Amino acid sequence: SCNVNARSQGVYAFDKTGKYLAKVQAQGGGPEEYLHASDAFVDDENIYIADGAGWRVQLYDLNGRYVRTVKTDGWPVHGVFAAGGRIYYVNRVTHPAEGDYLLFSTDKEGKDLQKHIPFESAWDRALTLHDPYCYGSDGHTGFFHANAEDVLYRIDKNGVFPDYELDFGGMKLPAEFLDKSPSYIVKNGYRQKYILFPDYVSVSGRYVFLGANIMNDTYHIYTVIYDRVSHETTVTDNAVLPPFGSYQTDLSQAQNGYLVLAKDAYWMMSSANSFKKYMQEHPVILTRELTEQFRDVLSKITENDNPVLFLYKLKE
Repeated sequence: SCNVNARSQGVYAFDKTGKYLAKVQAQGGGPEEYLHASDAFVDDENIYIADGAGWRVQLYDLNGRYVRTVKTDGWPVHGVFAAGGRIYYVNRVTHPAEGDYLLFSTDKEGKDLQKHIPFESAWDRALTLHDPYCYGSDGHTGFFHANAEDVLYRIDKNGVFPDYELDFGGMKLPAEFLDKSPSYIVKNGYRQKYILFPDYVSVSGRYVFLGANIMNDTYHIYTVIYDRVSHETTVTDNAVLPPFGSYQTDLSQAQNGYLVLAKDAYWMMSSANSFKKYMQEHPVILTRELTEQFRDVLSKITENDNPVLFLYKLKE
């Protein structure tokens, strides 16, 4: 997984078990640098940094050394990931030369441009409320959720193709409202009643995890779990990541039986009292050993420890 520090624009890369690999700190306008890291990804070979402001993706090796630049002339790449031996570039604007597509891809050398998933006009309205997609990959197999379609696309060496249709337990915004304006959706209370679009998608084993929220008085955060074997969908607002509680639930970095969670050191230090209170109020969820370990972490965190990494082992 990769973590982009919004303050320093440093990119931290970790392997599938949470082991630290490298830090890339190369913000700038030079040929081996990036103006702004809008997204980052790591696989078995490279660290990929999407430089939307520079209209390019910068590749570095797993030691943080520059490898090459892939230019996306004419449009600012919003996100990046690798799957099936190719680099995928996530788009949210009209491509002046290639047309309206949510995904473009090239080989690892930046050649053989291919286009995937046409950009629908209905999604253009939704951009003021949310991105029209979410995506994740383990470097070999990727998943891309085109939100307006409720379709989860599978991406591997064979290409991009629809794989699953998700129902979100009947909590998704009905299709007849997708072409309505954001002001209409908010004014009529649909933002407080339905899941508009998921926030992320990740895959571990037989399960697909999607995060979503409903902006009501309590700001409900939901975890949508799709079983790829039984094809059943479960929607829960009780998913908890100790010691952060349900309000910090984020399974976006779940893969290969583990969950890697990166937290900002400044935020951890300022929220220390809230964490301690949560641990006191939830003795059943948090064992004494885990509570002592986390208290020890809180007492030792400094500003130089950014980011703070938590590794969870997922159990069925």
